Amino acid sequence: MHSIFHIARSLSTICLFVFCFSTLSQAQQYSITRNGGQLIFTDAIGSSGTLTIRQNGANIRFDAEGGMYSLNGSAVLPLPAELPLKGIASIVVNMGDGDDVVTVGAFSTPLSSLMINGGRGDDAVHFTGDIVFARDVSLSMDLQDDDPVPGLDHVEFLADATVRLAGSGTAT
Repeated sequence: MHSIFHIARSLSTICLFVFCFSTLSQAQQYSITRNGGQLIFTDAIGSSGTLTIRQNGANIRFDAEGGMYSLNGSAVLPLPAELPLKGIASIVVNMGDGDDVVTVGAFSTPLSSLMINGGRGDDAVHFTGDIVFARDVSLSMDLQDDDPVPGLDHVEFLADATVRLAGSGTAT
């Protein structure tokens, strides 16, 4: 028969092992898919948080503090993720469930069409810098496409943030 001390010691060893094991694996939170000219960024688990999207040199940069992502189903890596803007005809951001904030920074290179979709919860999009869109492409945001009873969603343009559309480009 085991003493109470022996059983407690055994249980704490098991718990310690489980704790150590769970900290070794990082769960994928976001998926990024590049399919030809389309780039899709999706919150895969519906967590609340802030996603920052901006230009960095010739690349588009996605960042969310502590976030993990997979590109086209490959290995799970920590954000930020950077992909070349060249060859991208449309960018789709699917925020998923949770209270999400998407911060869109400056883009001096003409940006292809951008679609931001909300999910369940209260979502926000903040434009913090100037964005120049390529001719005849559009900006589309639908933050109310989530629930039978939509959340409290909003879009903000900070003081000097300008969105420039040209030709038949529209903002919805």
